[in-house]
Amino acid sequence: MKHEKEILFGLGAVCRIITVIYDEALNLWKMIIEVTDDDLNNVEDFVNLKKNEMKSYSSTIVFGCLLFFELGQTEKAQNYFQRLLNSLPNDHEDTSSVYHNLALNYYMAAYNLRQKRFCRNHTLIASSLRNIGLTYQAKKDYDHTLDYLTDALSIEQTVNSDDHENIAVTMEHIGNDVYSSKKEYQLALTFLLNAYEMYHRILPNQHPDVAWAAGNIGVIFEEQGDYDSALRYYYHAWNIDEKILNNDHQDLTIDFNRIVTCLIKKLDYTTALTFCNQKLADQNLKLPENRPRNGYTMKTIGCLFRHKKDFKQALHWYQKSLYLFQRQLYYEYSMFRDALETRQRALSLQSKFYTSDRIDIASSLLCIGQLYRHTKNYDQALVYFDQCLKIYQANYGEEHVFITHVRNEIELMANQMNEEAIVDYGVPP
Repeated sequence: MKHEKEILFGLGAVCRIITVIYDEALNLWKMIIEVTDDDLNNVEDFVNLKKNEMKSYSSTIVFGCLLFFELGQTEKAQNYFQRLLNSLPNDHEDTSSVYHNLALNYYMAAYNLRQKRFCRNHTLIASSLRNIGLTYQAKKDYDHTLDYLTDALSIEQTVNSDDHENIAVTMEHIGNDVYSSKKEYQLALTFLLNAYEMYHRILPNQHPDVAWAAGNIGVIFEEQGDYDSALRYYYHAWNIDEKILNNDHQDLTIDFNRIVTCLIKKLDYTTALTFCNQKLADQNLKLPENRPRNGYTMKTIGCLFRHKKDFKQALHWYQKSLYLFQRQLYYEYSMFRDALETRQRALSLQSKFYTSDRIDIASSLLCIGQLYRHTKNYDQALVYFDQCLKIYQANYGEEHVFITHVRNEIELMANQMNEEAIVDYGVPP
């Protein structure tokens, strides 16, 4: 207001009252005070603590966190994050943090509702606690993660007197998502081994949870430099997953990468190459030749030759993987002419390395035939299919799956030509 004298106090400013007197002339009380910083250190410590806790977040995210965690304004925090989500582009650096905080809000809301409806020792209460803990883990707040997961584990052990999958799952999370993340490997190993042993007692031996637990234990041993123990668990995970998962499952790729990486750390390139070549041969039997997983295996073989300083072989395998990835991309976007040019270059390169009856040559001929079929150049497609078929017949028996596959391609092309003829000229009377 006009004529008023304003006094600004800083955050944490505290006033000490010196004296209070009554002024009869002005008919009011006068208070003499002085500013003191006796408690300023406490405030600064609090502010610094919060800054440290939220240093990985931008100021935009910090404001919503303060609403939720410090002021308890759950609804306001949720509305704030929702508006933020609607205004930010999908690739903005803050978008993932917004999702995490919204998830935490919803999990907290579910937890509060369940507390009102169920008794303390209820599986759904434990489930809420576990979800909240894992959300904190995604925010890298491992202390809060451990608190919630420990509470969840306590309830699950109370509710289930015997072994139970929920107990094993929570122990695995504590070992993997808390102690492993904090690099407290011995504690991590204790929880992971307990979970692994419990899975063995309650699940079939060939179960994906057993394989996943084995893989996580292998990671801990690898981090500790015990590569032989790590490989023992990695191979165990691989052997399970290979039997129960489909041939293109991502967990097989994870298992594969772990084994090869560990062998590279041991400088055991020969064993790694043997493993890769064996798996590539298996993939060629079980998967279409142009699947990305085959390309990753080829690239890995190239890396191994590079480590061995055999650069000619490394270049050869890198080129094979590159052609496969390019071809896959061209197929996905119907860029058949580009794919045809790439595959012709690959065939030319293979002809320099291999004899004309090599299976790799047949695979390229088959792909080129398929590309000509896609571009409706059926005469050229048939030429390449026939050349491919002759190589397969020279290497395999007539009942082999590769020969059947080529015959199916030729039949598919014939059907495609007939359908186009009917469209062009009409159904004959």
